Amino acid sequence: MMDKTNFKITKEEYENILKAKEGLIFIKSNDATININSVSSIIPENLEEQTTGRLHDGTRVIKKYGKWVLPNRDTLKLDQSYYPEIARDEVMTEKEYQIKKIGFKKNEIVQPTKNDTNS
Repeated sequence: MMDKTNFKITKEEYENILKAKEGLIFIKSNDATININSVSSIIPENLEEQTTGRLHDGTRVIKKYGKWVLPNRDTLKLDQSYYPEIARDEVMTEKEYQIKKIGFKKNEIVQPTKNDTNS
């Protein structure tokens, strides 16, 4: 909020805020109506600073003094035009990279059925 008011919202309310492009949204859990344009940020309660990650090409990086660098080569400057995720501070976590690399989560792998293997 513009006046820096903080309050907790439900996941459903969070999703409604993200869907709304403009206008007023009623936040039932707080009995409040907010103008979408006055929301400055939405931060999860359990927010932890990400200190390791992977770039789009699989390069491992660490965050040192607020900047993404190569492990053991922190003096080497990474090209932000080739790695725009560094400029945006949107480096993938190891888990996100593995999901992207494989294309799906391990628990989503469909095992062939008996009928599939006999055809």
